[in-house]
Amino acid sequence: MSTPGDTRDRQPTPLSTAVAVALTALTVLALLWELDDIVRPVALGLVGAVLFGLSCWLLARDHLDAVVRPLVGLLTLPVAMGLFGSAALAALLLASRLFPVSEVALFSTTALRIAGNVGVVLGTVLAALGITLGARMTVTPPVLRRYGQTTFLVALVPGLYCVAVVAQTLLAQEGADALGGDIVGLFWAWVTAVGTPVFPSQAFSLLLRWP
Repeated sequence: MSTPGDTRDRQPTPLSTAVAVALTALTVLALLWELDDIVRPVALGLVGAVLFGLSCWLLARDHLDAVVRPLVGLLTLPVAMGLFGSAALAALLLASRLFPVSEVALFSTTALRIAGNVGVVLGTVLAALGITLGARMTVTPPVLRRYGQTTFLVALVPGLYCVAVVAQTLLAQEGADALGGDIVGLFWAWVTAVGTPVFPSQAFSLLLRWP
């Protein structure tokens, strides 16, 4: 059984923490120096990682539970936007700049470039998350359980409201099945159209449309 003294003994030393933080910061700065298109997504991800570490640190204070829970609930949205929205923001920004491509042959190269930049964003966010959480070893099963309960309660009402609005919209429209069929039909027409990245040649399109 672990004791408080054992927990303190497992804490990283100040020197090791400083070395890890310095190396991580240098690596992130070097990547951003070469890939300046992802500065804003990386900054958003870093904010989310830091706020998640702060939330875990706050939830580890049992005696302040009545004050901490509402505060962590308020931080849930920026944490989610930082940890999960940073990669989506990077993909959207790069896609808006690089698409449309001049040739179909450049589609795969451009997609790989976007995927590589998104991977860099995810890597920097994970590095910042590791530094934030590992500095004081604040992540424990009870803390994660409390954080999960808090985020669930925060997202419960908005989630149910969104589901109700979507369901009401679909049920209120006449011919909801026809609407779904139109969407599928438009998607299939795009896939089988001549000149799309999926089937760029006319032979594929004619084969799929036969007989």
